[in-house]
Parts: sequence; structure tokens; C-alpha cells
Amino acid sequence: MKLWLLLLASITILAIGSSCNKSGGNSPIPYIEFRGLSPDSIRSNSFDTAYLAFHFSDGDGDLGNDATKGEYDVFLRDLRDANFDTMKYAFPKIPADAIDPIDGVSGNGVVAILGNTLAPRQDSIHYQQDTVVFEMWVKDKAQNRSNIIRTTPLIIRP
Repeated sequence: MKLWLLLLASITILAIGSSCNKSGGNSPIPYIEFRGLSPDSIRSNSFDTAYLAFHFSDGDGDLGNDATKGEYDVFLRDLRDANFDTMKYAFPKIPADAIDPIDGVSGNGVVAILGNTLAPRQDSIHYQQDTVVFEMWVKDKAQNRSNIIRTTPLIIRP
């Protein structure tokens, strides 16, 4: 649990607001696409960083919940173990001029995953190297949940 709290504190969402444009389609349900995970391996307990890139769109442009009120809109789950907590994050503020109430909003986002927050599982199979796949989804202000994407595998080296 402590590891996941560190992971929660260390993963950030970057550059969403600055990469928006007005072409989200007309569906009020958010949609995301996996664009890549790079590099494909990181060292645990280091400052290595992997970047999860994704594209998003929302037809009514209502992305961006208030994290100070406990409302989050980006969710990331480590699929190595069903007992891992789902990590929750907030979109950075999307500029008002990027949101069109008719056309919605779309853009690109990046989640930074720091190596000092991930560790190989401590069993006889994984202690030298582990592989993690993440599931990710977003939720808008109306609580509409997007599709779920899966990342490519990320190798965690000691």
C-alpha cells in the first residue's frame, strides 16, 4: 500500500491542456486511445521515467474534475495483482478557448511513471525482473466513463 501511495504521488499528467484542439466528436462519453509507452524498461528505485502517451476526446468537453474535492478523472491500474489500488489523477486545467460546447475537445496526454515508485514483485520468479501492464480510463464531470486502454508491457529491472 505504501508503494502505491508513493506511485500516486510520483505519477504526473503532463501537457494535456496545452495540446488540446476542438474536434472531440459529438459523443458525451470520453474516448481514449493508447499511443505508446516509452521506454519499454526502467530501473526500480531510480529516477528512470516511462511515459504513457494517449489521445483523448470528449464530445461535450466536460473533462476536468476538481481533485481538491476528491473528484478525479484519470485512472491507472497495475494489472500484476488484483489487490493493487487504482491510482487516481486529475486532468490539468483545459483552457476555456479549447473547449467548444458543440464540437467538444480532444488532445494528447502523457502520464509520467517514475522508476523509484515501481519494484519487481518479491517472489522467486520476479525478484530479478518484472513486467507490468497498466489499464487506463478517464471519467468526465458527468461521470461518463471512457473505454479502457491497456499499455504495452513495461519491464521493471532492479
